[in-house]
Amino acid sequence: MGAQEVWTPEQLKAWAATRKDPVGDTSGKQPGRGHTQAGGNSCKDELSGLIFHVLKLTPQTELQFAKPRKFRFDFAFPEMKLAIEYEGMFSEKSGHTSIAGYSDNCQKYNLALKLGWRVLRYTALNYKEVLIDLPLLMNK
Repeated sequence: MGAQEVWTPEQLKAWAATRKDPVGDTSGKQPGRGHTQAGGNSCKDELSGLIFHVLKLTPQTELQFAKPRKFRFDFAFPEMKLAIEYEGMFSEKSGHTSIAGYSDNCQKYNLALKLGWRVLRYTALNYKEVLIDLPLLMNK
């Protein structure tokens, strides 16, 4: 599939189907520490590549959305109040899996909702869905 200005949902699905499994394994096991796929790229880096290079979008990164709180979004489109979060929950020392870290994330996402933000959340197992989800939400 060549580079195009806008891909149809069918083209995006076809492209996503040709990509390697994000964990380099289709057995259903969870990724190991650092959620690195075959080839050395992290899934968060791959997600970034999908957003910037495949979808050709330029979100703000690490946007602090609720000052004075230090909550940040991984990727954000402030003009649409649309954010993307990569949940790095598969590593042993992740703030996403501790009770305090998970509670902080709940507080962050609840505050975002109260402020009118829509937040897409992805993991190493589902980050390719951004190819379908983001274009759909950006057209609404």
